[in-house]
Amino acid sequence: MTPLQNEPDDLQKVWRGDDRTPTAVGHLMMLKLVQEKRRSLQDFLRGEDLTSYTIAVAFAPLTAFAIWKSRPVFLMQLGFLLMTVTLVVGAVVTWINQHRGSALRQMDLSVREYQAQLLRFLDQRIRFSKGVKYWYATPLFLGFSLAIYPIASHFLPLFWSLLLIIAMFVLLEYLTWRMHDVQRVKDLQRRKDEVQSLLRDMNGLE
Repeated sequence: MTPLQNEPDDLQKVWRGDDRTPTAVGHLMMLKLVQEKRRSLQDFLRGEDLTSYTIAVAFAPLTAFAIWKSRPVFLMQLGFLLMTVTLVVGAVVTWINQHRGSALRQMDLSVREYQAQLLRFLDQRIRFSKGVKYWYATPLFLGFSLAIYPIASHFLPLFWSLLLIIAMFVLLEYLTWRMHDVQRVKDLQRRKDEVQSLLRDMNGLE
């Protein structure tokens, strides 16, 4: 997408001339708001993506190495393998989402068209965040549980080791739910509401 100040042809036409009508002033203020909201969203999503990449780069090599080191214990191998695959898939999915956002910025759209596309993109990110606990957290924590179960069962009776594993799994899933379904979705929803409000204000200026 070209820079926002070069996007809206209708606004460019207004401000190339001497038109200083209230509607033109309102359009300019709206354009500045759109620019600021876009920068804020980009920073937010960039931070999310960087966190995902950092986790994958930091832990995937370790879990992959642990697959080889835990050869005598099948459950540990299976657990580390599941964790490695999940971390790699998570990085790939993050890249795909990042690419979609970049493609949106490269489209030659008017401000209103861009805001409408942005609404659809935010809806996708909200659904993605709500699904993290299923497609990412569940296999990752299941792999972690399988990897540490042989260690826990070596020091604890079977019942207590299973109880410990289940408690840890539930706690990690709960923390993921709090982080994504509550905090992150709340932030994304707030940004979506702001975009919808801007669109309503733009329509009111016409």
